[in-house]
Amino acid sequence: MKKYTMKNRVISIVLALVLAFSACSALSASAAVKSEAVNAKHASEQQGVKEIPPKAYDAGMEIIKKFVPEGDTIAEVINYVVESYQDQGPSLADISGQIADLRKEMCAQFEEIKEQMQQYAEEIENKIVDQTVIAGKGVGFDKLMTALQATDRQISAITNDDTLNENEKAVEVAALIGNNTEWVESDNLYFQYQDFMNTLAAPSFADQKDRDLYQVVYDDMIPQALFSGEAINMSSPYIERVMLLGLYAYSINAQCLKAAQTVSEFTADEEATLNQDVAYTYRQIKSLTSIVNGEIININDKMFETEIDDTVVNHFNKYESIDRTVFLDYGANSKKYSTQMRVACFSDVGDQSVLMDIFDIMDSYMFSMDDLQKIAAHVQANYPGTSLRTFLSDVGFDMTNVPQDALIAVGSVNIYNIEYFVVDSGVAARCYCNFPSISIDDSNVKTEDRDCYKAVTMPGGGQYAEVLSDGYVINFNEA
Repeated sequence: MKKYTMKNRVISIVLALVLAFSACSALSASAAVKSEAVNAKHASEQQGVKEIPPKAYDAGMEIIKKFVPEGDTIAEVINYVVESYQDQGPSLADISGQIADLRKEMCAQFEEIKEQMQQYAEEIENKIVDQTVIAGKGVGFDKLMTALQATDRQISAITNDDTLNENEKAVEVAALIGNNTEWVESDNLYFQYQDFMNTLAAPSFADQKDRDLYQVVYDDMIPQALFSGEAINMSSPYIERVMLLGLYAYSINAQCLKAAQTVSEFTADEEATLNQDVAYTYRQIKSLTSIVNGEIININDKMFETEIDDTVVNHFNKYESIDRTVFLDYGANSKKYSTQMRVACFSDVGDQSVLMDIFDIMDSYMFSMDDLQKIAAHVQANYPGTSLRTFLSDVGFDMTNVPQDALIAVGSVNIYNIEYFVVDSGVAARCYCNFPSISIDDSNVKTEDRDCYKAVTMPGGGQYAEVLSDGYVINFNEA
């Protein structure tokens, strides 16, 4: 077995003391001070990690469950890992199998999300492959993923090595990140993880003032999207892939820190169970329990805490909370509409009040003829064979109240013919009407004039509608 080589770097030790072993290279000065204060409080706890999980952590896990692919499974395993940090919690051996299964599931998710990218803009796929965005922070996606997968294989080999006892396995896993003085070294996996997490939790990304990573990616999609929900759909595979990488990285480093915690608490009898090579490694990588526990709390706070502004789940939740029904018009507009459509049935026949309800929907249209034709052309060009119902549902509109084959009304009702006829009390008028519209369920999306009803005006001034074609007319509600 290869022996562990200690890197005695004075600068690293000094940095470790100054930063309280946080390794938070991308934090602002104020955030770093706050982190030091938190570390100092946490480091005072010598026996186990008692602050996890608070309510804010639980709220963070709910965000993971709601928005991350297979979030329920991921949250269940992470909760089990967190329990292992507590006094009397599961051991490193107890959690190893569950974490191994979780990472297999995550790797499958990476591939599925990559396939999803094919249906969206090619430049997003390029961002996933090349990671020019993340590389700007000093840690490329592919570089970090390669390092994590290599460490994953090492953990698996150690866990399945029948020549090692459980104490020796704990030492070897802990050695993959070294002791606390090495956590600030740029080639250390734990440092790379911290740097990546700081990128995902930063209030602004690179040189993008007041825009975090999620907002930058979303904004990149706006010039290609008519609705905000469409921009979210285009950007979400990228964001989900980055989030899965963060959780994948968390699981590996959390397992290594659990091993470091286990090793830090070895009794003399447990140390005596180590073979000569592992015992040497143990003496090189052992850290104080209080320091390890402080880091355990730090990585959970940075990832899952909801009561701290700049954490991964808070920035991710902000992205997922973007209103989906804003009409972007490729960045030229920002008008928000209600998720519910307005609906009226022009098979209703009745007095003037019913007629006015129908007129109101058709005359108070939210989109101009040009706008609706633009939407139709956009759907045909980018989602061939897709109906407006499917498109609008996908971007975020609630179509549950919209009947089959309803028509989206655009423009005023057009009276194209008037007939006069004699009735007992005199002469009445029958007005033949139509209006431009698009069928909500026709995959051949185009604007057509539709006959709707005859508006009959009686000599006494009353009106009622005589049906020419059964159906429903719908329109958008302004939010």
